[in-house]
Amino acid sequence: KLLIKRLQIALSNSRCDGLIFESQSMAELATRGRGAPASMVDVVQLGVDIDKFKPAASDYVYANVGVPRERRVVLFTGHCSPRKGIGTLVDAAIELLQARGRKDLAFLICGNRGDESREYEAKYQQLDIAPYIRFLGYRNDVLPIMQSAFCGVLPSTGWDSFTMSSVEMAATGLPIVASRLQGLEEAVVHEKTGLLFEPGNAKALADSIERLADDPALARRYGDNGRARCETELSTAVQQRRFVAALRRHF
Repeated sequence: KLLIKRLQIALSNSRCDGLIFESQSMAELATRGRGAPASMVDVVQLGVDIDKFKPAASDYVYANVGVPRERRVVLFTGHCSPRKGIGTLVDAAIELLQARGRKDLAFLICGNRGDESREYEAKYQQLDIAPYIRFLGYRNDVLPIMQSAFCGVLPSTGWDSFTMSSVEMAATGLPIVASRLQGLEEAVVHEKTGLLFEPGNAKALADSIERLADDPALARRYGDNGRARCETELSTAVQQRRFVAALRRHF
């Protein structure tokens, strides 16, 4: 099938001159799954404004979101579609707060619309832990929430690429726990800028979050490494240079 796809592209009278993807995983999908010639493909990873998204000592979530000060915030930002793994995150939160009795964590989930959170809230709304798992919807204060969080989580269970959330979290100095999936494996460097876990495994996600919670020095090191990586590899300035280089290669 792949040979046929390559032949179709080679014989086509209408095709693009180049393809630019934000992750190597997406590029491989084009070459190995769609038959695009490797010579046509470039990878330009997403960049973040490192002057805007940066670490800051902040109590924003305590002063403005109502999180108790004795609880560190585990944060998700992104769309709440099923493939984003919100169910896995909620199950991990219940495991940590209820089954393991953690009194030092709270979970904030940003990005839900309408009644998207209803099925997840039903899992814990009758439990005492309900105040510590909160859906906040789409917001214009995500940056200060990030800056006052403890760690970021990207628990996707379906296809995911090099997400904007991952670079924004890293730039603000958050260690990240992410599913071992496609572009997320490129966005989060395991045991350097965060931890990777098997997609859909809520207990493995809980273990990873707990590991960071129990070792603040490790969490800080991962966060510092993520910030340094953004400064050297994942800034908007670097992204722009790579994008221009990719265009010049084809024109």
